[in-house]
Amino acid sequence: MLRYAVLVVLVCASAPLRAQYGPVQDSTLIGLRRVALNVTTDVKDANTFREDIALELRKAGIRVAPDSTRPDSVDGVLNVLVRSRGSCQKLIRIDVEQRARLVRTGNTHRMVTWFYEDDANGTACRDSWYPGAIKRAVDAFLTKWLDVNGR
Repeated sequence: MLRYAVLVVLVCASAPLRAQYGPVQDSTLIGLRRVALNVTTDVKDANTFREDIALELRKAGIRVAPDSTRPDSVDGVLNVLVRSRGSCQKLIRIDVEQRARLVRTGNTHRMVTWFYEDDANGTACRDSWYPGAIKRAVDAFLTKWLDVNGR
């Protein structure tokens, strides 16, 4: 009987967890003008990735803070994760963290409000996959950002 109770709790809890990543997440990009850029990678050329991403953001009209250690001085933190999980398993993830106030409690928290993820499980065994995947990820973010903030 305990197994069924645990199963019911897990099923009921799964819907709210996915709700954060629903279609309304694009509206959280409205007014996002200045970001701290945080690029985390275990792949060589990390500085090149950061410079390329920052350039694309600036070209679109987003100001990139020079110092990402003070996240309270910006509208949000753009986290970019570039990771190799093996010879043929690669991952690109972009997420936007923003300060949001919960209506129920009135407390302000930093939380992920938007994300994009792309992985190559077994389809891209070369490091040449990264530049194209990063470009697709940044383009996906900028397309959504431009849609809600105007072109």
